[in-house]
Amino acid sequence: VTFASRRMGKGNREIRKDVRSFAADVRQLRHKARMNNATYRLVINMPESQSEQQSYWVEVTNKKFLLNYSDDFAKKQKEAIEKKEKDPSDFEVDHSLSHGGPQPLPSPLYFESVEIAAQKKEYTAGRLYIHFFPEGRVEEAVIHIGNRDKLHWSMALHPLTGRVDLIDKDKKLKDMLLDQ
Repeated sequence: VTFASRRMGKGNREIRKDVRSFAADVRQLRHKARMNNATYRLVINMPESQSEQQSYWVEVTNKKFLLNYSDDFAKKQKEAIEKKEKDPSDFEVDHSLSHGGPQPLPSPLYFESVEIAAQKKEYTAGRLYIHFFPEGRVEEAVIHIGNRDKLHWSMALHPLTGRVDLIDKDKKLKDMLLDQ
């Protein structure tokens, strides 16, 4: 999951191509999870500080995994990250998909926010995880991507089919649920 081109001063066509490429890479995570009988997760890192660069990468575990949104578990994960210790959920970076580690979105794109249905919250900062399970399910989520020139995309991940819809405007998860 990486982008080949990182040129500055891109036109709208090239920016749209980068967004479509990211969406295609996210679609592939569901297939990888099914083929490898493993749980994958897309990690989106949106630091609180605007001076730090946003990034994303892919992690994997072959162990049975149960989603845990408790405050205690979130605290353990945060502490492990800060201490640079092993993730308590046993996920590790998949270097074949992450090309060695965190990747930035191509300039001028950035993650505006991420909505995860099970958490009933929209995040504009923090380290977020979207899970792809071996049986083909995907955590229902919307990734909002934008650029500084008022271009916005909403990437909707459908839980049962794993379908990834790319919508060329900012559309919230609750609005997408009403459309179905």
